Amino acid sequence: MLNILSGYETANIRSLPYKAAETIADGNWVVFDGSTGKVIKQTGTYSAATAGKAFVVMGGNDVRFDSKNMGVVSVVTAKSFVGETDKFAAVTINAGDPLTVSDGVLAKAATGNTVVAYAISDNTSGVLQFVGA
Repeated sequence: MLNILSGYETANIRSLPYKAAETIADGNWVVFDGSTGKVIKQTGTYSAATAGKAFVVMGGNDVRFDSKNMGVVSVVTAKSFVGETDKFAAVTINAGDPLTVSDGVLAKAATGNTVVAYAISDNTSGVLQFVGA
């Protein structure tokens, strides 16, 4: 699940083709696959230096027929936005924590990790609110 609560830009959604056989849900984070030029779910520890920009998905292909049929997922491309998701690592996240992407979901950023967002709420309710960095 991903909800955009507010955004700096109004035209902040873009449809991008995904690599065949990828299952990508709303709230997952994707990067470009260098061999195909299509997006794939981010795996491992995210680094902008090696993987390029990561995008959060707000229209995945896991349950949406239109995404499956057209071969695209919808991603948020705004530079600054506030969102909420239930896709995050199984760790305690507190308001103010820097966040990175790990295996396609938000996780607490350790020193040296690429920061993609900051938590603006705790994740104790099963939902995490964040602001994109």
